[in-house]
Parts: sequence; structure tokens; C-alpha cells
Amino acid sequence: MLNDYWWNDLPKNYYESPYKATLDDQYRLKIGLSATLDYVCLTGLAMSISLAMNKKLISESHVKKELELLEFYKVFAELENPTDVFVEPPKDIEIKKSKLSAYTHLSKGVAKVDLLNFDSPYITLNPELNAEYSMLSKNNRVVAQHWQHTDCVRQTLIFIHGVVLDSYLLNSKLFELNWLYQQGYDVLLYTLPFHGYRKEPNDLINGLGFFSRGFAHSNEAMLQSVFDLRILMNYLEQNGVTQMGVMGFSLGGYISALVANVDGRLSFVIPFAPVVFPIDMVVGWPPLSTFIQNIMKKQDWNIQVLRKATALHHAINWKPLIEPYRLMVVGGAGDRFTAPRFVKLLHEHWQGSEMYWYQGNHLLFFNHGQVLHWIKNFMDRCCEINPY
Repeated sequence: MLNDYWWNDLPKNYYESPYKATLDDQYRLKIGLSATLDYVCLTGLAMSISLAMNKKLISESHVKKELELLEFYKVFAELENPTDVFVEPPKDIEIKKSKLSAYTHLSKGVAKVDLLNFDSPYITLNPELNAEYSMLSKNNRVVAQHWQHTDCVRQTLIFIHGVVLDSYLLNSKLFELNWLYQQGYDVLLYTLPFHGYRKEPNDLINGLGFFSRGFAHSNEAMLQSVFDLRILMNYLEQNGVTQMGVMGFSLGGYISALVANVDGRLSFVIPFAPVVFPIDMVVGWPPLSTFIQNIMKKQDWNIQVLRKATALHHAINWKPLIEPYRLMVVGGAGDRFTAPRFVKLLHEHWQGSEMYWYQGNHLLFFNHGQVLHWIKNFMDRCCEINPY
């Protein structure tokens, strides 16, 4: 378990450190092949992020301004109370809903599907960014798809997608959300900032607006992700939901782990192949790694400084508000986007949490059915439902 100053104690080259998941020796061929596929895919993603951040990373004036903005966030890394960072949202937000009869093919067998939307009242933590950030009008219109049973109020699974992977159809298929609905859960699919409906017109690639405006904007996007999600949690609670939990994939896993630190209402939290240390991850992703290392060299910064400037939204930086038995970390043994070395640190930080390794990489689960049944049974235990 890392101490309070983890940004200094974690080795500079931690992204290169080896770590074998418990399945490596048993399924060596499957894991090796899936890891190779991930290396190919992550290079493509790193290239896309590099192109999206091109102006911020190459222009000397932009880099200087970016580093000045990041100085503001360092002080928050050493605070003890996350409520000094994560402001509680108001509870009187008007949430509009419209029925999605045209989308029934995305939610086969679901009795009622609503699209929820509202204007986010989020104000940036850094006052210097608020005027610019508030101009992102598409992003500040929050949306979520809500699947409900009509006989009674049910326990609800909030699902948070990964970066660029906001498709309701893709996530419902990949994580068998229809099946979980049929097992008795209502489902709310939350769209993260700068994705889907929230994509700004000038963003070339869906979702990359989360990163393309620089590290300071990414800090604010992380905070807004939690802020807007808590408004949806308020909505569920106001409509009679007494048990709700979060499962997030990749970037969504990062946000779900973060919510566990700031909101004690959750019955369970399941980060699935979660991002854990964003800076350390991308430093190991060529060609993005080259850009970032050049910036650090020119500005006489190092990875510890960037870690501290972004630590305010790391789950590792805080302690969860819910009991350890309600926390389960799911990781892929062949995952090279969110590699096992990072995932296991989140599990260790959450002492007493459950850890489940699956065969496969970031998007490919060889034991798909077993993984989902394990997750469903964990949710049932946390909600005190007898497993089917």
C-alpha cells in the first residue's frame, strides 16, 4: 500500500515494472496473444491523443500556460478531506426525460427506456478556467440512458463507459447489460464529458476532448464527471431508489473508483479494467510518451510533478467511504492499456476489497460468461439479494 506521498514514492519508471497476474502461467498463450493485440490498439489510441493535443504539446506558449495552470492543483494533493475538492452538487437540478421508443433495439426486453438530460451547474475548481470551460455548451448538457422495470423501484446499476467507447449499444452487448436487467436490476448508462451527445463540434474524435485541451482541462473533466454523476444519483434517490452501485470500464473504472471516495450511498463499486495512474500509463505509450517526456525535459519537470498536479482525482489519493466488502476490482491478465501492475495497486489500496482477474486484454474476455456471473453474484451479495 502506498503512503500519503505516493507521487514521490512510486518509482519514476513504474510503467516499466513487471507484474504477473495470477492467471499468467495457467493461460500463457491466450494472455500473450491478447497482450500483443492491446499493444497494437494502444499505439493507435496514443497517436490519436497526440494529434488531438498537438497544439498544447508543441507550442511553447501553450506549454508555459498549461504548467502555470497545473501549479494551482498541486496543493489539493496533500489535503485530507476530498470534500474540499469534490463539491457536493445541488439537489434541485431539473432533469428532463424523454421516452426512447426508437431505441428499443438497444435494450431488448426492457419495459421502459428514458433519455435523461440536464444542464450541468459545474463550476471549475480552478477559477482561471471557468469562463473558458463554461463555454463548452455541448459538454455541459449531461445525458444518460435509463432502463427501468415498471412493476416497482429496483436496485440500480450505474454503468460508466470507457474513453471513446460511449456507444450504448456496444456497452450493452459487451457487458451484457440486458442480461443484468433481466436479473432484476434497473440500469443507468451515464455519458462522460466530451463523449457522444456531449462532444463539442470542434473535437475531431469523439471522447478525445476529455484530453485534447490539456492536463488542467482534464483535471476539471474528471471532477465534472463525478459532480454530474452525483446529480444522477440524487435523481435516483429522489425517485425511490435505495440501492445503487457503479460499474465503470477503463476511464469509467477510474471515475467509479473515485466516486467511492466521495459518496457513501453506493451499495457496490466495480472498477473494470480501470485506469489507475493516467500519467504513468501514457508515459509508456509511444508516440504520446515522446511528447510528454520532451515537455518534462524542457520545463525541468519530472513524472512526480505531473503526478502531484493530477493527484486530486486519483482514487489512490483518498480512502473509500464504503465498506471494503462492497469494492471489487476486475482486471485483465493480458491488459496492456490498464496493465496489471496498475490495477493491483488499486486493489492493495482498497484493503479488504475483492480482486478478480479474467483471461484476456482490455476488450477481449475469453471467459466472458464466468466474468459476468461473478460480477452479478457480487452485486447480489452487496444488495443482499439471493443469487439466481
